[in-house]
Amino acid sequence: MKKLDQLLQVESLLEVRYQKQQQSFQRLVAHETRLRTDIERLKENAIEMRASLSEDAKMRSVGADIAWQAWLGRKKAALNGELAQVLAIKEHHLKQVRTAYGKLIVARELAGNLRGDIKKRKARDELSRAIDLFGMK
Repeated sequence: MKKLDQLLQVESLLEVRYQKQQQSFQRLVAHETRLRTDIERLKENAIEMRASLSEDAKMRSVGADIAWQAWLGRKKAALNGELAQVLAIKEHHLKQVRTAYGKLIVARELAGNLRGDIKKRKARDELSRAIDLFGMK
């Protein structure tokens, strides 16, 4: 039973580690989703603004359209750069999550096998005792 208890402790620790990795990964996915949403919103705003700027001669005459385009380019580049960083980190975390999950699966399988072995051993011992008790040898 001591081996089973130790294995169950290891399984428990691996479960905690996996859950922690999974939560970290989910935060990255949420961040990625926010960035993609912001980039998409920026694209939609650009389309709307181009339409309104083409109709507004005053904005063009003072250079507001050029300033806005420059801001748009900087903002888009910043968001895409941040998204690239998040995707690189996400790839690293995905490997960690997969590894943690694999270790957890192995620990669960080993614990299940050990439980099965213990049950078989107990059943064999009980059968042996019953045979001895009834003198059927």
